Amino acid sequence: VDNAISHPVTGHRAWSVGRTLHVVDRDGAAVACFAGLESTPAGLSFSPDGGQLAVARYNGVTLWDIAGGAAPTELLWRGSHTAVSWSPDGRYIVTATQDRDLHCWRLSDGKDFRMSGYPSKIRSIGWTASSSYICASGADTVTSWYCDETGPGGKPALELGFVYNGTVMQVAPHPENDIVAAGYDDGTVLIGDIVAGDALIAKPPGGGPVSSIDWAPNGQSLAVGTRGGVYASIHLDSPTS
Repeated sequence: VDNAISHPVTGHRAWSVGRTLHVVDRDGAAVACFAGLESTPAGLSFSPDGGQLAVARYNGVTLWDIAGGAAPTELLWRGSHTAVSWSPDGRYIVTATQDRDLHCWRLSDGKDFRMSGYPSKIRSIGWTASSSYICASGADTVTSWYCDETGPGGKPALELGFVYNGTVMQVAPHPENDIVAAGYDDGTVLIGDIVAGDALIAKPPGGGPVSSIDWAPNGQSLAVGTRGGVYASIHLDSPTS
């Protein structure tokens, strides 16, 4: 199994094995199977309503209709796309590419945007709950691109946090507010306000690079895992402070 995700509302689960995609419902019954794909999927993301599945692949993204009632939609951009995330409002899809940049499509008209300049491979991307910001790893700061009706093009990224000679490995936008948590390659974890640019150290260095990070659904606690086998559970008094 190369990739696996679940939808929080429908309970659908999807995973890829080689060039085949499988989708099952919350009870494990098969919903869809897409075989013989053009290239091996490198990332998966459900649409907000759970009716479609975005598949990052070589030279773009394919949008599959899970019910099978429509032909797949292709979003094309050259190169290898290694991660994909669908905005919570359903308007945009963003990918990370092997060329160390982000690529974003506005689904209403297919217009696309490129956000480049990252010094390292982007391993993690995510949207804030408001769909206002795309957050990404790959630099010594947490970068967040503002995305309104016109898209993220032509705007500089907002930055927060800094660990000397460190690189952000994982990001996790808060489930309710414009706040993001980030894990570095030395084990440091920051939590910061995207707009204000303020951040605090929630976990000091140690344990190896942060390999996974995620908020609890209520936004009051944060789970962190490192490549060195360390697990940290971080609890907040207030998700807005």
